[in-house]
Amino acid sequence: MPASVVISASGIVTTLGSGTEKNVSAIRKGQGSYGRVELHDFDEAVSAAYLPACTNDHIDAEGRIAWLLDQAITDLLSKTSLTGDDIASMPVFVGSSSYGIGLGEERYRNALATGEDALPLPLDGFTQISRHLRERHGFAGADFSYNTACTASANALLSAATSIRYGNNDYALVVGLESFNTTTLAGFYGMQLLSAEEMRPFCKRRGGLVLGEGCSVLLLRKASDDEPGFHLVGGASSCDTHSITASNPDGSAIADVMHRALNHCQLKPEHITA
Repeated sequence: MPASVVISASGIVTTLGSGTEKNVSAIRKGQGSYGRVELHDFDEAVSAAYLPACTNDHIDAEGRIAWLLDQAITDLLSKTSLTGDDIASMPVFVGSSSYGIGLGEERYRNALATGEDALPLPLDGFTQISRHLRERHGFAGADFSYNTACTASANALLSAATSIRYGNNDYALVVGLESFNTTTLAGFYGMQLLSAEEMRPFCKRRGGLVLGEGCSVLLLRKASDDEPGFHLVGGASSCDTHSITASNPDGSAIADVMHRALNHCQLKPEHITA
């Protein structure tokens, strides 16, 4: 019978600060930290609200990824008693839409400035996150990358939990990371999806979203069904092919994946409370 999976520890860094406690406190107090980003490398100048986590303007793109990871991992490891062997053998499941896009942009700009043959986005950056975790923090187990846009870290989480349930490993590290890059920001700006000011979730006056960066990590562990804590009961993932940027407006694809998730967890809609 598949094992139960519990969230053993977590770590996070966002624009609200480094550490779970700071983020929870800021959310409860309704605090926020907005900035604006000006992009001038386009035919039309881009000005957009943005939520940065790393405010060091002198750090390069690779250093930015490393800083985000270090903040979240340090927060997580401070709450665990993992041994070196546990960390060395633990698989890592990474979900991100950006990965090393910012690093590729930086290398492209540098090549243009030096007169070299410049190749746009010369690397995908899929290896940057897992390599830093291996070299800096000792996570030397198998690593898996998920690049499914907004669902990337959710798919990483589902896969990590499935791996534990079926006995492949007792622990798993799940990483969700987004770092600043102009490609993503300009893309959302071009689709007119960005708010001109602040976010207003669930508000009739909402005018779009505000992008930002951050990193969150979860340590999953094999557990008994009656062990206290937050258990990952199950889930489902699907691909809505209605269009490249939008779900089917009739809601059928969203409803289908929700029902599949409930069935996987042996629950009914009436079991879910708001």
